[in-house]
Amino acid sequence: MKKILAAIFITACLALCLLPSLGMIFAPSNEPIGNERETKLPTVTDSDGKLNTSYPTQLGDYFEKHFAFRPLAITADAKIQSSLFLNSNNDSVVAGTDGWLYYSSTLDNYMGENVFSDRKASSLVHNLGLIQDFSKSRGAQFLFTVA
Repeated sequence: MKKILAAIFITACLALCLLPSLGMIFAPSNEPIGNERETKLPTVTDSDGKLNTSYPTQLGDYFEKHFAFRPLAITADAKIQSSLFLNSNNDSVVAGTDGWLYYSSTLDNYMGENVFSDRKASSLVHNLGLIQDFSKSRGAQFLFTVA
């Protein structure tokens, strides 16, 4: 019985691992996601007809961005990381409570740490005053909002 369960487990794991590769035949992911650049399938020879020595690396780069179900896998990974491990799969994002995500570079603002010094605050007020005076001199109304 243990051998049968082990064989089923191994078969399921292999099928899961092969699914993105074999799925490229039926449902490749052709569109770039986010700010990625489009990658083309590399050729074994370069434009001069010589052997492309970078072919394995280029093929790996192509596969990383075109395997089947890639958008679904990225979304599933992000959801698992944030809900199960209370973490983000992006180093610049921190998962907060109740599903909120925060940029790690602005986390101090939310926690009230490392706030502006009195000098920085007065410099900010002074600069905003200069902008307001300039706007008024041009006949425009100055409106400042904080995001």
